[in-house]
Amino acid sequence: MRDSLNNIQIKQDKKDKISNSFKTPIIVGFDPGLTVGLAILDLNGNLLFLGSFKEITKSEIINIIMKFGRAILIATDVENSPKAVKKLATTLNSKIFAPKNDISVSYKNELVNNFLKSSGDFLSENTANISNVSVDAHKRDSLSAAILAYKNYENKLNQLERKFLEAKINLNSIDKEDIVNENYYEILNQAKSFLINDKPIIESISKAFEIYDLIDNEEDIDSNEEELADFEDNIISIKDLEEKLYSLKNINKSQEKQIKNQDNIIKKLKSKNNSLANELTEKDNKISKIEKDLKILKLKESKAVLKDKEVASKIKLLKTIQLKYNEEKKLRESLEKKLNKRLKFDDFNELSMFTPIKIIDSFTKNGLKQANSLFKLKRGDVLYFLSSKGGGSQTAKYLVDIGVKAIITSKDNETMSPQAKEVFEKNEVPIINETDLDIKFFDDYAVADTNALNSVIDKWKKSSKQKTIKKAQDDLLNVINEYRVERKRDI
Repeated sequence: MRDSLNNIQIKQDKKDKISNSFKTPIIVGFDPGLTVGLAILDLNGNLLFLGSFKEITKSEIINIIMKFGRAILIATDVENSPKAVKKLATTLNSKIFAPKNDISVSYKNELVNNFLKSSGDFLSENTANISNVSVDAHKRDSLSAAILAYKNYENKLNQLERKFLEAKINLNSIDKEDIVNENYYEILNQAKSFLINDKPIIESISKAFEIYDLIDNEEDIDSNEEELADFEDNIISIKDLEEKLYSLKNINKSQEKQIKNQDNIIKKLKSKNNSLANELTEKDNKISKIEKDLKILKLKESKAVLKDKEVASKIKLLKTIQLKYNEEKKLRESLEKKLNKRLKFDDFNELSMFTPIKIIDSFTKNGLKQANSLFKLKRGDVLYFLSSKGGGSQTAKYLVDIGVKAIITSKDNETMSPQAKEVFEKNEVPIINETDLDIKFFDDYAVADTNALNSVIDKWKKSSKQKTIKKAQDDLLNVINEYRVERKRDI
């Protein structure tokens, strides 16, 4: 009995020691200046704090951050990190995240708006540390930096969570599994912090397990990895179920968003239909009144007395009303058709496994104008040209300015103009042939597997980079050869 009590006390002392030694790892978005913007995310991408402050000291900023945990990433929204960001990172012993290029204001707004919309339920339950629902420029800059930093590691963090669960299942000792269950999120966050500090996934999990004495030494780590590989065949059904559950949760979230969007669209359509129904009723009443008037006139007046001019006027008015009614009916049907297409397209936007592709009839200003009215071209779009012919440098620059992700050309189509191709390549917009992807076509849009598309884009970028290096080398050799010829002439 005494030994049992001693074991419980030892476990509790060990747990208290670990909890006091390691604070929750967090990501901090920092916008320095006279007015400071500060945003704090946990390693699941949840917003813990958002605020802006005038004339705040460095120590006050550090105190705010330390209330929420241990900063492992200090994020900025500019390519060249400001001195204030570097000093804060040094003080907190944190890694710095900076984007490859300065983030545009429009992209910041898009990032923050999408993030706040998708985090609506969480924010409604956790608003105590968010100074104001409205987002000023400083809050926006700090939050967009934090969001980009999280997105940079999001895929790897998700992979780590799956591997972490496999490693937990593989623990032979019930006591060790109990320790993981009791401290699940603490141990998982420690593993995530090692991953963000450039450790491989397996090593990150092993280091986190070591902190809690779940792995005694390096031999045990190797043994665990071998046992995990041998055990995978026996738990494949469990893994499949977990992956299906994970997938179903994502699909459920996606469907909930779709239902909300569709409810809003249905309300708008009902309102529009009611409005159109009222207009149709008014027009029907007018037509009935006119028809009634015509009947009365026919009954009261004889053909001899009836004035040709008045009859012609009434008939013309009736035809005009009927024509207008038909035009509005066609317009309503056209709008409903476009709306249905847009809904189908937006459905695929909710599924990260597929990337929607917008089909454009021709690479011309008119073709882009028509596509923009149907789909609303925006940053990150993937476009498919039925015809690549016709567009020049200005047309290509228009798409570059929008920020399209990639261009896909038809396998049976004409070659794109060199001017347009040069603009796309210069701005690193991939030009992919249809034959390089398995594309599924629908009415006015198509989809492709996201992983396959990203793989082709990466391959194109590597090839483009190699071409650039080769051209630079050739140019240098030409300069050297010309210099040698000149020297020989001088001699």
